[in-house]
Amino acid sequence: MKRNIILLALVCILSFSANAQTRAIGIRSGANTFEVSFQSDLSSNFFFEANAGLNNYRGESGFKADALLNMNVWKPSFTSYGDWSVYAGAGVSAGYVYDMSLSTFTHRDPYYGTRYTVHDRWGYGPMLGVAVQAGISFAFEFPLKVSLDLRPVVGLHRSERVHPESDSGHLGMYGAGISTCYYPRVSVHYLF
Repeated sequence: MKRNIILLALVCILSFSANAQTRAIGIRSGANTFEVSFQSDLSSNFFFEANAGLNNYRGESGFKADALLNMNVWKPSFTSYGDWSVYAGAGVSAGYVYDMSLSTFTHRDPYYGTRYTVHDRWGYGPMLGVAVQAGISFAFEFPLKVSLDLRPVVGLHRSERVHPESDSGHLGMYGAGISTCYYPRVSVHYLF
């Protein structure tokens, strides 16, 4: 009886590992980010992705993490070697970053009297937003996958708002608008 239970447990473990979904670990980098990335297939059409790393804006570093659910929208067969996939998804993004406002105001120089447009500045602070993603990936026949994607984030940022005409700031919640969507990111993942 004991031997039958062990044999049954072994068969269950082997059948589970045969049906286990593909996972991948790697790096994701772009013009102003460097992240560690993890992906796990949920089915043949859906995969989960989590990233955490450094976010750099105008020389000021911060930390950001994303969690997304992606769907393989199209699997073209451009070549007979490897697998192509076009994917899109959405999720959440959170972090402690440095941002600049998209809003502007007109500044008047007190000495010369000239007027010019200036961006409202934010600074460091916690942010929370919704991330959307679209990309294309290529999985080689050996366990390596390369991706290129765009991931804009729309959300809120709480920080000290510094107005250029004033030395004092105040705290508040401000709509950050779209952040870091202009630069595509490259990911390299090892599949296991």
